[in-house]
Amino acid sequence: MNNNYVVGNNADIAGGGISISSSEMIMFAFNSLYDNSAQVGGGIAVDFSEIVSTSDTISSNIAGNAGGGIFSVLSNVEIQNSSIVDNQVIDGDGGGIIYQADQVLADANGPYEGIEDEPIQLYGSATGGTPPYSW
Repeated sequence: MNNNYVVGNNADIAGGGISISSSEMIMFAFNSLYDNSAQVGGGIAVDFSEIVSTSDTISSNIAGNAGGGIFSVLSNVEIQNSSIVDNQVIDGDGGGIIYQADQVLADANGPYEGIEDEPIQLYGSATGGTPPYSW
């Protein structure tokens, strides 16, 4: 999926902009996902899948419970040179990304930003770039 705008969508449960379930490798590049909303994964919800996000902008998405930008469960997620900014959660965790189990790879060339005083949570491991990482 390349060079698309995913804007102003709503899902009752997961993946306001995009929902991916039980899929093999899906690659995203040069996309803008913003102003989407869902209970989990306002921008993107991923479960039992593998995705690579390169040079994407995921911003101004809202989740009710978890993962304003990206909500991921039992998936492999790789983020390269993408901006994850100004996403939020109304009543929960992971304004930018919330990740449960398996592996997330975040290329530290970011920028990775979140709402001030709101935690960005990565469950699993984060590799790439040079520590220390700042959020």
